[in-house]
Amino acid sequence: MNIADQLVNDGILDQDQAQRVNVFERDKPMSVHWELKTILYLGILLFMAGLGILVYLNIDTIGHTGIIAAISLGCAACFYYGFKHRKPYTNQEVKDESH
Repeated sequence: MNIADQLVNDGILDQDQAQRVNVFERDKPMSVHWELKTILYLGILLFMAGLGILVYLNIDTIGHTGIIAAISLGCAACFYYGFKHRKPYTNQEVKDESH
């Protein structure tokens, strides 16, 4: 017995309202936001763990200079992306356009 049927039995809803509630609950879209976010974070975690193991096992052939250069290039790429996609400065409240 679902909740709408129980509310009909208690006299809170009539049968037409219960039917509309059931149709709404059956047909409403399901959000997969948290599932996708979890998979994304798990993928990033596994990628970074694999990269860390690769560097740890091959530190003698890669060399410290190569690792520092790769980290520097990655950092520079992140700064470039942030600079390229930044919002212009304003003293007003900035609206978030991603939502």
